[in-house]
Amino acid sequence: MDPTVAHDERIAAALKYFDGEEVLSGHRLKLAITTVVGFRPSKYEVHGILGLVRGAVNRKLFVGAMRRYLASADKRDEMQRFFSIFDCTGRGFVTFEDYERVCSSAAPGLSRQMVRESFSEADCSGTGRLTILQFEALLAPSS
Repeated sequence: MDPTVAHDERIAAALKYFDGEEVLSGHRLKLAITTVVGFRPSKYEVHGILGLVRGAVNRKLFVGAMRRYLASADKRDEMQRFFSIFDCTGRGFVTFEDYERVCSSAAPGLSRQMVRESFSEADCSGTGRLTILQFEALLAPSS
């Protein structure tokens, strides 16, 4: 199933909490968000998901916020899957050896020096390990 269709179905299921009202707030807003995201968010997560909007939320704002949240969740899931290719042992980090193994397989023309330099640039903490955030930064297009 197309992720957008699945997202729209989850959002449509949550719209029942509007129940003829123009806006949602409080407990009903939290229930609607829970329906979409699949877990009961804290008040801080609610504010983060809604873009720091406080109080009542109208239908248009709710739908837009939920679509943005679900799209970013899809990107995080995709990055996690890609990260796991490098972190094949599931330790939660990528070592230079992990990185080199995948790079030599996927891009055999890269020299060890180039692989080492790119890894070292991403390893800003100097631990010899890349977290998923450092890994994501490594893969992000440079501007």
